[in-house]
Amino acid sequence: MEKSYSGGCFLPGPENKRKIGRLSLEGNLLVLEAEQESFELEVFKLKIKVGGASDRIVFFSEKEDGLILYSNDLSILEDAFWDNKHSAKSQ
Repeated sequence: MEKSYSGGCFLPGPENKRKIGRLSLEGNLLVLEAEQESFELEVFKLKIKVGGASDRIVFFSEKEDGLILYSNDLSILEDAFWDNKHSAKSQ
């Protein structure tokens, strides 16, 4: 069974809607399963940033005004999944 991490997303748009769920790393995707919906970002397009209160949240996005996935479980960055994803790992 693949490992998953606590997480959520901010949906693009003026409403700033947020969903909570579980993040998993699958193939070349970062996937959030939230209730009966799923959201995904391509790993090779990711911008990765640590921030939030006391730098305890990692944010994943593809572009400035798009979907943002996040996790408060920083161990997601230590997952072996990143080992062959050099563009993402270098961030």
